[in-house]
Amino acid sequence: MYHKQKRFKDEVSILTDGLKYSVNYNAYLPHDEDAFASHITKATTFLTNHVDEDQSVGYELNK
Repeated sequence: MYHKQKRFKDEVSILTDGLKYSVNYNAYLPHDEDAFASHITKATTFLTNHVDEDQSVGYELNK
């Protein structure tokens, strides 16, 4: 959803925070952390290449 809305920085932040939260609180552990980390890397690379198109507005992590 964030990618389609061109909120690339928000997408990276949410993926990163989601991984940290799931590991720290044993909430929902991803089945394959390497694949999840790969997705974060791809999103970060995409953000770097399209930073001029980014329309992020920020988000609030609810714990």
